[in-house]
Amino acid sequence: MSAAVPLRVEGICKRFGGLQALKDVSFVAPAGKITGLVGQNGAGKTTLINVITRQLAPDAGEVFAGPRRITRLAAHQVAGAGLARTFQQLRLFANMTCLENVLLGLPKGRGESLAACLFTPGRVARQEAEDRAAARTILEAFGLGDRADASAAGLSYGLQKLLSLARLAAARAEIVLIDEPTSGLSGEAVERVASAVAHFRNEGKTVLLVEHDMDVLFALSDHVVVLDQGQVLCQGTPAEIRTNNEVREIYLGKGHVA
Repeated sequence: MSAAVPLRVEGICKRFGGLQALKDVSFVAPAGKITGLVGQNGAGKTTLINVITRQLAPDAGEVFAGPRRITRLAAHQVAGAGLARTFQQLRLFANMTCLENVLLGLPKGRGESLAACLFTPGRVARQEAEDRAAARTILEAFGLGDRADASAAGLSYGLQKLLSLARLAAARAEIVLIDEPTSGLSGEAVERVASAVAHFRNEGKTVLLVEHDMDVLFALSDHVVVLDQGQVLCQGTPAEIRTNNEVREIYLGKGHVA
């Protein structure tokens, strides 16, 4: 297990025409912990994740993965900096098996070049066998071991969510950003996905979690950041956020006050 690294966001600003989507957003997601990101629709949560992962360029501010500044990286270089993410739209390869989906999540550049196939076929074959074994281990960890050869399209939506998280785990990133993992789910499916999110912390990963279900978010998070109209309203432990009067009034309502 590699050493956990924090995610640091400093003074991030992003404007779309006349809309100030993010304004001077700053916080630290502690290493090896789950940081929950709270905010109403339009508060800037997904925009912030897109900026962190370089899907969008910020107008101002910096993002650091541990000591490394990643703000100027191209989107395709972010994985090399140790970051990986999920999307609200799962982006699975529906006609591929669960095993194949996880294999595609493994880090690239591991011996699949044409030259390697031609001149070191034995090494390539060993690498492929190791990759398949690693992918099966990941599927087992996420409760999908018996679905390895099943088509992703044939899974229930809850199992597709688990497969998306399994593929995220395959990236072996130190920092993972998880966007709305339980949306569209209920009951036991929520519990299984929440347990899968906790798996990343158990593996020492730094997690930034966007989650609409406040009960799930508070149960999982070690630290919570609240966004309001593109700005950080407050941050603290789940207990501190639960008892913050401004947060209770704006976001949580009486049903979410401990």
